[in-house]
Amino acid sequence: MFVLGLLIATAAMLCLALAQAKHAPQLLSVAITPKQRRLAGWCGWLLTTFCAWLAMKHYGVGVGLVTFLAWACVGAWATMLLVTARRSR
Repeated sequence: MFVLGLLIATAAMLCLALAQAKHAPQLLSVAITPKQRRLAGWCGWLLTTFCAWLAMKHYGVGVGLVTFLAWACVGAWATMLLVTARRSR
């Protein structure tokens, strides 16, 4: 369960990074349309909400929130490393 939540949180952070005009070309090497960026943003927020629900359903509210924040932080860290690695090429 922990690895599944971590993968969902990382996918959510990647979608939210693709929703930004600055980071999308760095990740994909091509510019995406505003409609695609908006769709990526919606997908990112839906995945984030699902990830929070999954953590609280499985671990309870107290530990679930802490687990969700851990997943979100590690997912954001992995996304930041990917953006930085792609930008340095």
